[in-house]
Amino acid sequence: MKSVKILATSIIILSIIISACSNLQKQVNPVPIYENITPTESFRLIQNNLNNNNFIILDVRTQEEIKNGYIKNAIFIDYKKPNFEKKLNSLKKSNIYLVYCKGGFRSQKAINLMRERGFHYLYNMDGGFDKWKEAELPYKISPKSN
Repeated sequence: MKSVKILATSIIILSIIISACSNLQKQVNPVPIYENITPTESFRLIQNNLNNNNFIILDVRTQEEIKNGYIKNAIFIDYKKPNFEKKLNSLKKSNIYLVYCKGGFRSQKAINLMRERGFHYLYNMDGGFDKWKEAELPYKISPKSN
């Protein structure tokens, strides 16, 4: 009888420990971020993540639009291309993404697609690259092709 009580007590204690660990795991996982931010806030976000390999600047504009300038270290996936969604699927879902386009509309649509596919850390730059330039923030110009 004594061994049954010890076994029952052990099972209860083990259940409490497992439950506590499960709750702790839920608290450790960061909350998803889906946020619209200004170009100035975007610049600060970039500066704060200069050494973060998990931070990606995603430019979803066309090649023609990119000729007018782009944000340093951006990767380019043209939203208007038929393979856009396929290229999105090749990206790491746990990374942090700052997404921008020319005016903010396509980047918001891109973020909606990314959310549907399980991306959790997404920032949309309100006003897009047009507002970035208007705020006189730094950018690069593509070299002229011959």
